[in-house]
Amino acid sequence: MDSSRPWLLIPIEVKVREFHGKMLLAAVAAEAGYHVIIGEQIELRSKLRFLPRGIILEKGATNHQLAEILQSKRAGNRVVAWCEEGLVYRNRDAYLRDRVNLEAMDLIDRFFAWGSVQVADVLSKATGAAQKLVPTGNPRFDLLRPELRGLFQKQTNRLREDYGSYILVATNFSRVNHFRGPEYVSTLLQARGAQASPEISEFTHGWTEFLDSVYRAFLDMIPQLARAFPDLTIIVRPHPSENRESWSQALASFPNVRVIHQGTIVPWSLAATAVVHNSCTTGVESYLLDVPVVAYRSVTSETYDSKLPNAVSHPASTTEELVAAIRAIRNGGVVPGFTRQEGQRRWAIARQYVAGVDGPWASDRIVKALDGVAASPSEDRVSAAKRIFMEATDAILALRTAVARMRGRLVVGAAYRRHKFPGLELSEVQQTLDDFREVSKRFQGVRAECIPGLKNGVHLYLKRS
Repeated sequence: MDSSRPWLLIPIEVKVREFHGKMLLAAVAAEAGYHVIIGEQIELRSKLRFLPRGIILEKGATNHQLAEILQSKRAGNRVVAWCEEGLVYRNRDAYLRDRVNLEAMDLIDRFFAWGSVQVADVLSKATGAAQKLVPTGNPRFDLLRPELRGLFQKQTNRLREDYGSYILVATNFSRVNHFRGPEYVSTLLQARGAQASPEISEFTHGWTEFLDSVYRAFLDMIPQLARAFPDLTIIVRPHPSENRESWSQALASFPNVRVIHQGTIVPWSLAATAVVHNSCTTGVESYLLDVPVVAYRSVTSETYDSKLPNAVSHPASTTEELVAAIRAIRNGGVVPGFTRQEGQRRWAIARQYVAGVDGPWASDRIVKALDGVAASPSEDRVSAAKRIFMEATDAILALRTAVARMRGRLVVGAAYRRHKFPGLELSEVQQTLDDFREVSKRFQGVRAECIPGLKNGVHLYLKRS
């Protein structure tokens, strides 16, 4: 293999959210000559010392992420990062406090920002990071562009066949409806410094109360929506970190309501008659897909509402306004209050927040920026000895899990891990590459192979003729 370029390691935390976008980045990097390992975040981190050294893409420069960045550096890697939460945040000061750690920013070589708004906000705290901040956009949003939407056409058609016309309700209430329960959220918030000062404690408590109010407003609104449109299916899609069972139990008596969270969001949005949300990234994604989007905001807050998702959506402060908006959308008419000038205003706002909505893909911009990160080429394969150590790591983990189950313990952490990352097969990666080739006419020389000793990781590279 050509080892003139370093290896690029791309960990995935939440598969349904990240897989296709990071696969696109991996394919673009491999096309440019990088050797790429893409796989589950937990497994890649646990076996980092056995893998080829290169550049690792971290999920942020947060207080929590600092330890992982240090681990990556100690393993001999250079570090670049982006922030999955950096597009939609409810309060700038809270975002900077929780997700921009100055020591972490000092250790990374590049920070790939969503757009100019995030760049300005990060620079207001990390004043010396101007050379590291690159407004590239994010590969997840490359998939929303017209030239790549065909990637999801078969899934979109199948969803329309399976569910007919439907309204997609995207929820984002993990803080008050978490998969692992309220005690986990409390512990997590404390670890993030929720009690660091009276002011922060008051802010955090207010945020939780506000989200609980919005959550309960959605629990009240969805039945009304189901009754107003009995001929439509109402599909509720909880956030990956949410407890889906809470929604299922609350809405069980409504035959046209389904609670479903499977696959990436893009085909679900494309197949929908309309998307309903509150301060949710899905609202932005659906807007960029040219799908009608309504922000249901019966409860509002200058402090805790997210600006971008609501700014690019049709507003509805009551269920009557929501029903009227959806009726207008179904009839192909103009949503009440919408004008051409309002449409232009929404697009201008979106461009401030999201780079890469036109011109070069975010993936290409990121790979170009990677070329400026100095990293030495590394060995091109995992040695037999390292493979044995990696397999031993898996065996020890499996033994610990089995012992915990025999002792009657509820292995919530393992269940949550499977919830976020159910697995990765080589065939899935190869099929995704084939789909990318079909819609983009690129990546003809990119190949994928398994890495011995790594169950949830795949190596992508450019096979030269």
